[in-house]
Amino acid sequence: MLTSRGIDDRCQRLLASGVRVPNYHSGVGQEAMSVGVGLSAQSNDYLLFTYRDFGMLLAKGIDLSVLAGDLLLRTSGGSHGHGGIMHVVSADHGVVGRNSIFGSRFGIAVGLGLAAAREQQVVICPFGEAEGTRGPLYEALNLACLLQLPVIFVAENNGFSISSRTERLYAAGGMSGMFRAAPLPVAVVDGNDVAAVYHACAAAVEFARAGLGPVFLEMKTYRIDPHIPGDDDSRYRSPEEVEVWRQRDPIGVCERRITQSGFASPVDWAELKAGIDTDLDKAFDGALHSRGPDIASLYEHLYYQKGMWSNRSGGGHE
Repeated sequence: MLTSRGIDDRCQRLLASGVRVPNYHSGVGQEAMSVGVGLSAQSNDYLLFTYRDFGMLLAKGIDLSVLAGDLLLRTSGGSHGHGGIMHVVSADHGVVGRNSIFGSRFGIAVGLGLAAAREQQVVICPFGEAEGTRGPLYEALNLACLLQLPVIFVAENNGFSISSRTERLYAAGGMSGMFRAAPLPVAVVDGNDVAAVYHACAAAVEFARAGLGPVFLEMKTYRIDPHIPGDDDSRYRSPEEVEVWRQRDPIGVCERRITQSGFASPVDWAELKAGIDTDLDKAFDGALHSRGPDIASLYEHLYYQKGMWSNRSGGGHE
């Protein structure tokens, strides 16, 4: 969680200094949700992440230096500078990348679920408020229930779809109410409590892995920062509202719990944060000094191969 927050801190510093961080979306305030979900999965389970899920990717095993490279569109990133943070991919960690078509992840999750069911794997499919209003979710949920597929649908309710509040988008108010009549377990979880998130998602993973079908979890958290850098969030919320949620900062909640339990002292925390700062500096310095993709690599890593259709179409067009 601290490393995830540090990623946001480094990105915002770079932006303030004039360095481009393409497609950066802050995850500040959502770290407990991201990390708790990521820790509940095994390394070979499939993950369809969202663009704020730094902690989820870290918990799944993606290296910090790779994420830094993706954030800065450098060849040291998982997509070799081609896709950036929106398209992190790592087959070794079950991270299959992210499709650019909004709402397409649900069909992909069902397809992965068909494969996962044969190998006792699960598919974790997080999504935000805007994507959850798309029709493909309803179709995917129906098919996942029909076929008892091991898909965990994780609704990331951070309060907003850009400037629209969640309750303005869903007839039931929250993201899960519409699905309570469906034949699958549905639960609402405190997304700012990393332990609550982990236990709820771990139970869902166990349920799905046992072949009992899909699960729908709504994680209630809050997006503290604007939707993207430059977004004037004062148009749709007050500073007082944001401050209330800052006081519920999931990292602060976790730190107080651990300190009060005697598990770690303030000195332990200081040493931990210092080590994380060192790791972050190294990762981002490395990314800044690595190169961007060369124009000659434009046609690498594509499904299409030159000449692959010439024999099938009867022509030589490529």
